[in-house]
Amino acid sequence: ENPNVARANERTHNYTVSDLIERTLDDMVSNGRATRYIKDLKQQMRDHVEPTIGGTIIRNVTTSEIDRILTKVGGRGALHNRVRAGLSKLFNKAVRWGYRTDNPVAGTEPKHEAHRERLLTDGEMDALLEVLGRHPGPSSDAMRLLYLTGSRPKELFSARWKDFDLDSGVWTKPA
Repeated sequence: ENPNVARANERTHNYTVSDLIERTLDDMVSNGRATRYIKDLKQQMRDHVEPTIGGTIIRNVTTSEIDRILTKVGGRGALHNRVRAGLSKLFNKAVRWGYRTDNPVAGTEPKHEAHRERLLTDGEMDALLEVLGRHPGPSSDAMRLLYLTGSRPKELFSARWKDFDLDSGVWTKPA
């Protein structure tokens, strides 16, 4: 028997959830995932997963342990869903890398997220327009155009000159 293979098998049999988190984050960095996404996932795993199951061997993690983690963050729908998605990603990687045969997150339910919306008051809008008037330039013009058209920033910043008919004052947004 090859001793290197035996040591590798022994390491993977004793691979913990913390080890899986570290390997997954390294894999995400090497694959060019967004830095902010990686930072958020790392924080969620550190705050909510590692204290509960960080030292647990991957193949020994049960659905009830996953449920316990999700119950702790269950009062906050968005956080619950992000932690659930992060755990699912971890255990999908564990299946892919041969540490498990199943994903214990499968079958858990996402929480309903209440969408937040914050609109500026009339006074806040007047103050913003006053500041924009005192600081002319392309950024101020873009902010005023967003205000006047009600467009999304991405729509405005991806616009092309061919979308504007300056003679008739019309902006035709692509579908």
